[in-house]
Amino acid sequence: MGERTPFQELTLQDRFEVAVYRIGVGLAIAATVTGAVLLHRPDSASPGLVSGTLGLFVGGNLAAALFIHLYARPVRIFIRTLGIVSGVLLLAALSAASQQERHVWEVLLSTGLGTLTLASFSLILAFVGVKEAFCFRLNEGYLAGIVIPLIPLLHAAGAPLSAIRAALSVTAGLLLLFAARKLFQPMHYDVGDKTKYT
Repeated sequence: MGERTPFQELTLQDRFEVAVYRIGVGLAIAATVTGAVLLHRPDSASPGLVSGTLGLFVGGNLAAALFIHLYARPVRIFIRTLGIVSGVLLLAALSAASQQERHVWEVLLSTGLGTLTLASFSLILAFVGVKEAFCFRLNEGYLAGIVIPLIPLLHAAGAPLSAIRAALSVTAGLLLLFAARKLFQPMHYDVGDKTKYT
């Protein structure tokens, strides 16, 4: 993609899909930034705030995966499948939390299943960053796409909290720049030329 020329009038469905995609990306970025702040200010990390942040992260990424516009059908199928797999993992984490009588955020942040679930959702956000960087030269998206997958890997490897905090802080900064440049683009940028969809 990467089309800046409007090729056709956007339909109501086009506008809806672009709006949901961009809101999803915005929510996922807001959650990432909030997570970085909470790691620096753990005293303010109440269970409700942590749960809400994780909810925005997974919900935003699901919306982005399901409503992303890509010309190549196999790539669209891949990212939407990743969204579905992420959703299934989240349901498994919710089930585990219910069985163990724990908050779901505890399962997500302290178990192997939780790490896998967050890694899966993180890959969606990384993919979005790389896709938008490729299409619209938002080069911070490439950098975010490299750093984002490292965070769950660092967590799984038992890295010091300082390393995870640093990686998440860098990611948050890159994503804020990305959001400022991406989320306010004209809507037709995301749809492109409908004749090129396969």
